[in-house]
Amino acid sequence: AQGNGAWFLGFLVYDRQPGQMHYYALRRHERIPGTWLKLDSQLPAVGCEHRNRKLQEQDLWAIYSESKPQFQSWLLRWYPVVYRPGAASQVCRALEGEGFKLSRER
Repeated sequence: AQGNGAWFLGFLVYDRQPGQMHYYALRRHERIPGTWLKLDSQLPAVGCEHRNRKLQEQDLWAIYSESKPQFQSWLLRWYPVVYRPGAASQVCRALEGEGFKLSRER
């Protein structure tokens, strides 16, 4: 994982709205910058559009903005998903860049 944010994989979203309880992932597309994938755990109802789809970054922000009331009432939670070794390495580099001395024991 580089300093380019490659360690950040996306979000696991837990939707607890009545009648809609399910999980879905919002995953960064590794090969197409600014593109995300919505991977939904629910199958669409018969005759409805598939829930899995490709999103652009502005679509992701729109979902986030539209979800503010659900966040406030704890009906929707977004959990960040990271590549742990890459994220830890990036945090260490950032702290060392600020002048902090870190041990490599852990």
